[in-house]
Amino acid sequence: MASSNPAAAAPAVFGTQCCTIPPAKPLAEYVNAGVFIELEVAGGERPPVRCYSVGAGSSDKAVVVYYDIFGFHKNTEQTCDMIASQGYWVIIPDIF
Repeated sequence: MASSNPAAAAPAVFGTQCCTIPPAKPLAEYVNAGVFIELEVAGGERPPVRCYSVGAGSSDKAVVVYYDIFGFHKNTEQTCDMIASQGYWVIIPDIF
């Protein structure tokens, strides 16, 4: 019996990124590519926000990353470095 879902018959199409982006490094070997900065909060009533920034700040493509419940850690920084290697400016505000 043929499926009534046309998408079920379509072949899977994958991008080439899976073949060109290297795997993540073990945390013991990892050295982050970005820098830690502090952003002033408008009005100056709150302390500056610590952020991890990586990639070209002049890029016309940017990603703001929020981390999971486990917090700001090397795995998140490494993920941002991988995104930045594709031409993005990436920033993670340390919101906690």
